[in-house]
Amino acid sequence: MIDSLDVAIKIIDLFSMVITVIALILSFFVLLISFTANVTENAWEFGVLRAIGLNKSQMTRIYIYESMSLMLSAGILGIIVGVLTSTIMLYQSSEISELPFRIEFAPSLIAFTCVLSIMIAVLAPFYATSNLKQKQIANIIKGL
Repeated sequence: MIDSLDVAIKIIDLFSMVITVIALILSFFVLLISFTANVTENAWEFGVLRAIGLNKSQMTRIYIYESMSLMLSAGILGIIVGVLTSTIMLYQSSEISELPFRIEFAPSLIAFTCVLSIMIAVLAPFYATSNLKQKQIANIIKGL
């Protein structure tokens, strides 16, 4: 009985990892589209900041910081909502099944999600600004 329970827990952990990877891949593409639209929409500002002295790497860093702040705030809010929702559902389930109420976290899944989220928050704006960084400052400001 205990062996089958361990196998079931490992399968659920693997399933959670797969779902996490799929969700993070989708979030990468959403973030990429969002930042590409943001960079395209704010190309004039990008050109003006470049004209007053910011170099290409500093501009990319600004977008990476913006991405990291969005990812951090969304991650904190997601963790709070997720923990509250799962706690309520687990408590309700334990009351119905008359089993003891016990909460367990998967630190490996949380660490895996955090590492992939940071990678996504860095790669999406880096790729989104790559096209704009190759243009001349005058062409960016003119909108060409």
